[in-house]
This record gives sequence, structure tokens and C-alpha cells, in this order.
Amino acid sequence: MSLFTKRESSAERRRQIVEAALRLLAEVPLLSLTTRQIAREVGLTQPALFRHFHTKEELLRAVVDDQRERLGKALLVLFREQRMPLDRIEALFALLLRHAGENPGLVRLLLADAAAPGFPGLHRALDILASTKLELVASLLRKAQADGSVPAQVDVRAAAQLFVTLIQGTLLMRQRAGVETAHDQDESVPLKMWLAALRAGCPAREEEHDAHEDEHEDAREDEGPAFDPVVATGSERLVALDVRPILAEGRDPLGTIEAQLERLAPVGAMLLTAPFAPHPLMHLLSERGYRLTLEEREPGVFSVLICAPDAPELVDLSSLPAPEPLEGVLVAVAALAEGGAMLFRVPRRPELLLPRLSERGCTCLLVEHDDGAALLHVTRSRTHAQVDSVA
Repeated sequence: MSLFTKRESSAERRRQIVEAALRLLAEVPLLSLTTRQIAREVGLTQPALFRHFHTKEELLRAVVDDQRERLGKALLVLFREQRMPLDRIEALFALLLRHAGENPGLVRLLLADAAAPGFPGLHRALDILASTKLELVASLLRKAQADGSVPAQVDVRAAAQLFVTLIQGTLLMRQRAGVETAHDQDESVPLKMWLAALRAGCPAREEEHDAHEDEHEDAREDEGPAFDPVVATGSERLVALDVRPILAEGRDPLGTIEAQLERLAPVGAMLLTAPFAPHPLMHLLSERGYRLTLEEREPGVFSVLICAPDAPELVDLSSLPAPEPLEGVLVAVAALAEGGAMLFRVPRRPELLLPRLSERGCTCLLVEHDDGAALLHVTRSRTHAQVDSVA
């Protein structure tokens, strides 16, 4: 058997284990569910299961990651439809409830077992799911404010938190009422009330913050601002952001991404590194005029190159042998007009190239990928150039 076949077989077995765990969670409380039960459901021995997942928590995190990926694909389909922001929120509400109905094991994790002790990694993964919904709704509400369908005085973050509460409350009522009774309920009523409150200007943002609110805002500074539809107007030409540490803390990185995007110049670009492909985010950014390129640079490490509307096209020289990347950059830059910019990908940090670009009156910014390749943003200017690496 080839290595390729073995890898595929291992991935398929992991998928079967994850699906079995999700099925069992629909009936068995988290603290009562054992890896032996899951192994038996798949037709494996317990030691064989541990070759794919070393701990029960690792397996449960894989369950949540799988559900996040499935939801992401469904959201991508939803956002491809041309709808107004509030219509998208209504569709999102229906999609989340439908997905929960199809995956009762996830509902158990979100509600009944959310406070189960001994699973900090699982709790962080669940926090990311809830935070993602909050940031996404906040983004749509800002768009609704921009088009006038929601009054400007509405506190979009508070409104988004209420939306998440509506989802969780509806799922809890389903769980208590039982499947048969739940089907008889009109679950759209809470959402209609929420929408009516929004259109009436509630929950309103207070004009003057008291001391308690100021402390609350200070505590949120590390999260970055909520996702906002304003096109970037900053001055940075190249920004790097690795969201993996943010996700490891159980936070959604959407606000931090937006804060970084606001720093971009109209000709700038941002290199985003993530442990999964952020398809819904990419679609939202493409609607705002950003150009995006997604790559899986190595297993489980995705990079998204986000180019501002006026950014130069990427010239990819990373597959060329030395010294062709160096020569290619020098030839291209020679024809660059004063004030013009170019964006290159080269196979590694170009130590020999950088001083030669400086001699030609170019300012360079550099971002390195995990695999050693580098993005190089070059601007032609009159002044003596400098070379900076972006952290």
C-alpha cells in the first residue's frame, strides 16, 4: 500500500471516529461518554482509536472543528446569495437552527455539557463557535447601519450578543420541550421581536460612557474592534497576522483582522495565517473589494493573501531556482515608475536582493511564511530606501 493510500485511510478513519462521537453525544452525556464506546461504534479497539486521537478531549475538539468547518461551508453558500444584511441575518438564524436540529450532539456540547469540568481545550473551541457568530452578526449589523435599515444609534455588539442568546435560548427550549413539541413552535417569533427592536433603535448605544463602561472597553482592547465594513484607509503597505494564538485563547479573530486591515494603505497587502480555511471571512472581504488568495502552505497551515483594492498583483517567483527570483525582481523593478509598487513571492528571504533594491531607490517590506518563502512589497521612491521585516 502506498503512503498516499495510508494517509487517505487514516483521514477517513478519523472522520468516522468524529462522526461516531457526534452521534453518541446525541444520547450520552459528555462525562458518561467513553472512548471505548466510541471505538466500539466504529468497530475499533480502544488502543486503535488512540492511534488517531491521543485523548478524549482531542477527539471532542476534532468534533467541534468538524462542525465549524461544515458551518463555514454552509455560510459560504448563504453569503454568495445576493441579500440585504438583515435578510442575511434571518437566513443565518434559520441555518443555525437547522444545523442544530441535524446535529443534536453538538447541541449537547453547547448547552448541557458546556460547563463540564476537565476540558479546557474543548471549552475554548466552543467559545470560538459562539464568538464567531457574534462577530459575524456585528459585521452584518454595521452594513445594515450603512444602508440605513438599522438606526445608527444601535449598539451593534450588544445586539449581536442578544442574537447569540436567542439562538442558545431557542435550542434550550427545544431540548426541554422535546422534539415533537418543538416542531409545533414558531421559532421565528424571538427573531422577529429582535428585528423590531433593532428598527426601533434598541439596544441603543449610550452617548456618554460611565466609569464602569470605560473599564469594560479597556478590557476589550486586546480583542480589536468589531468587524466593520469600512474599506482600509491606513498607511501600512504590508501587514502579517497569525490568528492561531488568538484561536488558542478561545477568541474569534475577526475583530483583530479588521483592526489590521484598517492599517493597510490602498496599495497594501496582509498575510493572514490560520489553522483552517476561513471561507466566510474571505467572501465578506471580497464583497468589500479586497482580492484574496488562499493556499494550504503545509498540512493544517493556511495562508490568505489579502490585497487592498489598489494593491499590485502578486508576482509569484517562489518555484524558480536561484538566481532567477533575484533577476526577475530586479528586471520588474527597473520598469517601475516613481511611487509605483510591486508585490513578489520569492522562495526564501532574499538577503542578496535587498541591498540591491535599496541602491535603486526602493523601499522594501518583507513577510516570511512558515515554510521559509517570503512576500516582498517593493515601492519605488526618490529617497534612500530601507528594508523592514514585518513581525
